[in-house]
Amino acid sequence: MVMGVAMLGNEHCGLDDSLMVLLSWQQLLKANADITPVDLDQERESFLKRADQQELCLDGLPFFAIEPEVRKWLSEKTQRPFPEGALSVVLGPENRPTGRAIADFGSFEAATHALKMLDCGRAIECGRWEGSPHGPKERILLARPLRRQEREFTAPVQSLVPLPAGSQALAAMRQQGKGSGKGRGICFQGRNCVRMPPGSCRFTHPDGRIIDESGR
Repeated sequence: MVMGVAMLGNEHCGLDDSLMVLLSWQQLLKANADITPVDLDQERESFLKRADQQELCLDGLPFFAIEPEVRKWLSEKTQRPFPEGALSVVLGPENRPTGRAIADFGSFEAATHALKMLDCGRAIECGRWEGSPHGPKERILLARPLRRQEREFTAPVQSLVPLPAGSQALAAMRQQGKGSGKGRGICFQGRNCVRMPPGSCRFTHPDGRIIDESGR
């Protein structure tokens, strides 16, 4: 809604979400927004040149994934053991999972090896554990170097917590992130937001303010 695009179809449906991305992209182009595309090859080259990072981001993580199955997947795909407790999930506004996890491989050499073994994405099946809310589901996880927003965690925009180790921890995290329905999202107008009092804005602002529907 921030960009004047109303939701069509069902949220988290791949086809409908793709259409919403397209419509939002069109709005950004019409507004002459300063858009810098992500160059994955350059991102990878920069990571290898710096040689000072030991973490990778796992993009596309299912919201119901738990630590043991992701750790097992990493060990199988990289053919190396992955340490327990080295996985964290990125939470967005209202403590909702973002679908991204941070994997700490313990060394640059191990992270580089994993990046090569997981190149172009690999399939993961999550949800085979007892009590999984959706049952087994397959996704493609992309392993990539961390970007600025994953190195600089600033509340309330995002935070980092351990990936849940079991069903109870997962349920507690998901319950904590539930609000009145949809998340607030981020207001990209920032301090120039026209909905600020005497108007109102239900979105999170970059400076940390949250303005509710009453304008407080």
